[in-house]
Amino acid sequence: TARQIWKYTTGAAEAVQLTGKDYNGESHSPMWYNGRVYFVTDKDGQMNLWSMKDDGSDKRQVTRHEGWDVRDPSLGDGHIVYQLKADLWDLDLASGETRMIDISLASDLDQLRDNWVKDPMSFLTSAHISPEGDRVALTSRGRVFVAPVKGGRFVRATRKDSVRYRDAMFAADGQS
Repeated sequence: TARQIWKYTTGAAEAVQLTGKDYNGESHSPMWYNGRVYFVTDKDGQMNLWSMKDDGSDKRQVTRHEGWDVRDPSLGDGHIVYQLKADLWDLDLASGETRMIDISLASDLDQLRDNWVKDPMSFLTSAHISPEGDRVALTSRGRVFVAPVKGGRFVRATRKDSVRYRDAMFAADGQS
């Protein structure tokens, strides 16, 4: 049941098996380039890229990755791009060099977007009055605010966004 690579020539009575005669493991994903067939096989115990002549002779190992299988190869412009782990790799067929492709994805993640709260009081988790009764410490959505009871300035008391604060209250001396 192992996948093998076969070659069929137009007008021939039968297809010719190119892999599997000398090894019973998996060989798949054939790609034709410059007189050679590149394919994925686990002949060395790990799925890696190999190449051979179009008659199945002269098999050569092209990549030598260990621990993870080469997956989903795609050929174009003298390069084979393939997946290894969660990364994409590029094989330059002219030089035989491989390199990991550096990819960075810009994201529009919901949790990174600005979120304007229409009713902040619905998120209020605690409120404590100062000992003098002139200010109130409010905790909402993990942030601490100090609000004056009468005229004055509403102040955000915490600045670290990576910390969620809760149950903020004034010290007994009313100064902190």
